[in-house]
Amino acid sequence: MTQLAFILLLVCLFLIVMLLMPGVRNGIDNLISNRYPWVMVGYFLVGIICYAVSCYIAAGEETRNAEFWLQKTGDLFLLGVFWGVITHTSRFADLFKKNVIDEFYSSKHLMQRKDIQDIWLNVSKTLMKDKYPKISASILKIIKDVYFPTKVKGYYDNYQVDYHISFVDDQKEYIRSLETISYTYKQFIKTPKYERRMVCRKSQDDAQAQLNLISFKIDGNDVTQQVKLSQEYKDGKITKNYQAELPKKDNDDYRIEIQLEKIYRFNEDFDLTFSSRCITNNLQVELNYTSDFYAYLMPSGVPGNFTTTLCEHYLKAQYSGVMFPKQGFTILLRRAEDFHPEPCDELF
Repeated sequence: MTQLAFILLLVCLFLIVMLLMPGVRNGIDNLISNRYPWVMVGYFLVGIICYAVSCYIAAGEETRNAEFWLQKTGDLFLLGVFWGVITHTSRFADLFKKNVIDEFYSSKHLMQRKDIQDIWLNVSKTLMKDKYPKISASILKIIKDVYFPTKVKGYYDNYQVDYHISFVDDQKEYIRSLETISYTYKQFIKTPKYERRMVCRKSQDDAQAQLNLISFKIDGNDVTQQVKLSQEYKDGKITKNYQAELPKKDNDDYRIEIQLEKIYRFNEDFDLTFSSRCITNNLQVELNYTSDFYAYLMPSGVPGNFTTTLCEHYLKAQYSGVMFPKQGFTILLRRAEDFHPEPCDELF
């Protein structure tokens, strides 16, 4: 029986050496994790069998070594069962903890919390790493009230605006701007009406300055005659509000196309300005003008850059990405005799 003890010792040493090898250890770990219940039952049965055999052969001095090694082997297998239960429980606890945390921070759960703004404030301050202790409250208030779309009803997608600029009189005093605006209005708060405000510079005694609606289309249908108009004059500007009924349909995307005519005194307003009313995704602007003008585009507060092509009588600019309310661009218009346009080129 001493040979049996020696063999058991060699087997134990071999197993210990094998477990020190990472590849073998990972393979055994995967095997056990995939067949955990049966492995634990097997360990338990082997341990009990070792104890039973050790009791059966415990009859004299000759079998004492075999009895010792069988008992120790049984101890190892039963200890393996105990250790396996603990490690498996620990893995289960970690998995349970992860699921609880994921559920706690899920959108569905956060929407039901009344302290969601406090959570956002604390997370934002942590992200800023307390770099702005004196002005962090002001920064976060602007982000929450202006840049977070909590109160708006929708956003603009693929916004395009096309300007055609020319003088209308021989004295080159009044400018005519023909503007075509088109975009997809993606609405997430359903409203039956859509409203658009347009502004034109106009002195109170100026009878020639005008702001006229040429056409108003929704999803390709001309609704110009059904548009309701309200207007006011204030601070040297005429403001017109156009209100149209939105058709009922399954989705909430509306393709809006508006064409306007503005006539105003050039010396009173040199620039063409776009300031987004709500979040806008992707913007393209084209400007066609006569040889009387020189034009240059300047971004206005946008986080990214415009790709601009500037030719002698043509300007095209594209912005890929998102811009927030009150961001946009300004096209500087000047008389050509004061500037010399450069060859067609791309500016970045």
